[in-house]
Amino acid sequence: MKKTNKANFKKIVGGVLAAVMAAAMVATAVIPAFAAEDIPVAEEVPEGVSAAAAATAKKKNVSIVVAKQVKMKDEDVYLGATPAKKGKAKITNSNSKVGRVTTYKQKGSSLVWYYFKPKAVGKTTVTIKAGKTVLKRKITVVKYQNPVASMKIGNAKISNKNFKKSDTVSLSYNKYKKGGKLIVTPNRGFQLAYASAVNKAGAEIEYINAYGNIKPRGGKGNYILMLRFQNMVTGVTYNTRVIFK
Repeated sequence: MKKTNKANFKKIVGGVLAAVMAAAMVATAVIPAFAAEDIPVAEEVPEGVSAAAAATAKKKNVSIVVAKQVKMKDEDVYLGATPAKKGKAKITNSNSKVGRVTTYKQKGSSLVWYYFKPKAVGKTTVTIKAGKTVLKRKITVVKYQNPVASMKIGNAKISNKNFKKSDTVSLSYNKYKKGGKLIVTPNRGFQLAYASAVNKAGAEIEYINAYGNIKPRGGKGNYILMLRFQNMVTGVTYNTRVIFK
């Protein structure tokens, strides 16, 4: 990917933000739940964004995600953590229509973690205050784009129309349980960055090589094909999934 200077980055982001929502979906890099000071803001920038673009986003404390209809737990935006001993934090969200903030505290942990669940196209600023600890993040939710041009499993073709409005497609477990070679052709401007299979609990079953064989197993709904695509212009990632029911 060509390096992107600050001016081009602003132009790219500005162009994406100008898009009007046609279907709301979410895709973002997942960041583990560690203490806030251990997580560089730059890691919130989607894969493929240049070093210059990442530096700009870090300076402005911005997260860019894609609105989506299906809420996948592992795609929430990690905002940071505060000490639990500081008591209940004050959370402000400048535009609740764009998404909401959720909290998580593991039993015995001294920290409370915060996540943002995107739900519609737009911009918002989230501020979390707990004692002297302040977390602030600008979040931009952009329009979903269909990253799939065509898909085949064995000799069976799967229409790309299935991915135009939703990032999740359901197929017959009984029809595909014999498996076959997976062939995925990305739409123009996208590339397939990663493919794997997970169970209904979200645990990874296997990594799938490009044009490798897949064989649904574990029963109906327990084999989910996860495909991560990347927009080669903006660097934003789009996650899609195929559930065998």
